[in-house]
Amino acid sequence: ASHRVNFIWATHVVHHQSEEYNLSTALRQSIFQGLMSAPFYLPLALLGFPPLMLLLTITVNTLYQFWIHTQLIRSLGPLEWVLNTPSHHRVHHGIDPQYIDKNFAGMLIIWDRLFGTFQQERGPIHYGTVKPLKSWNPLWANTAGWVEILKLSSAARSLREKLYAWIAPPEWRPASLGGSLTIARVPASRLKYSSNPYRGVSLYIAGQFIVVSTVVVLMLLLQDTLPRSSALFIVSWILASLLAWSALSEHRAWGVALEFVRQGTFLLVTTLLLPAEIAAPVPQLVSALFAGLSLYALHEILKRQK
Repeated sequence: ASHRVNFIWATHVVHHQSEEYNLSTALRQSIFQGLMSAPFYLPLALLGFPPLMLLLTITVNTLYQFWIHTQLIRSLGPLEWVLNTPSHHRVHHGIDPQYIDKNFAGMLIIWDRLFGTFQQERGPIHYGTVKPLKSWNPLWANTAGWVEILKLSSAARSLREKLYAWIAPPEWRPASLGGSLTIARVPASRLKYSSNPYRGVSLYIAGQFIVVSTVVVLMLLLQDTLPRSSALFIVSWILASLLAWSALSEHRAWGVALEFVRQGTFLLVTTLLLPAEIAAPVPQLVSALFAGLSLYALHEILKRQK
């Protein structure tokens, strides 16, 4: 359903947008994924499955699928007949015509072999989506699929087609728009998306990412004692960080403005507004020094870039 029903695909597509294929791809998940998964799991409760069994099964299934997102492991020999392996899952992420909608397996490849959706890995694979995202913007990555459906539904002529656009397969198009799309062979000239950010900007973002990742860990450790207002600020600050960095990487002027606002707000809140007990894990002086140095570094980088 995540690949063949448009409005569910609009959520799951985030996982497939990466043109790289490594362990980080496994962690690339939509913010709406839980909403789309829940309806498939809830009937199990009505059938009497204990919650612990459900949670354990989902956890094992999810953790298993992390390690198969790699190009380092080529084959697991006889296990390839039973288990979903890196080789099988590379096929699933491929956008070459022969790989589209193949190897849906979570842990066991036997289901694809039984139902005719199995495809052996043969030759190099192109990763990503048929229509590349071409953006580092996390908000656009999570909403681009929905925008595509809205455009398709608006362009359709009849009410039936407008409604069907939401549950149709991703390649479907009404006859008035030329009919369903045919997946073409990936041209050799296709290049991975790159915005070629200034090296200084890349180093700045890398340093900021380490700090923000540390904040994420601290927030998770302190989540039971954090006031809701503080938690909301930190979450908003983290999201603003990702948005600002994507814009900086794409040479967008508003990214510079957002980054200065983000750092300025962090400086103000951590030194003046947050209660002392909240700021204790990251001393106020260190927070002020970090924000101040970050603003100065960004100013110097942009000045040299010009």
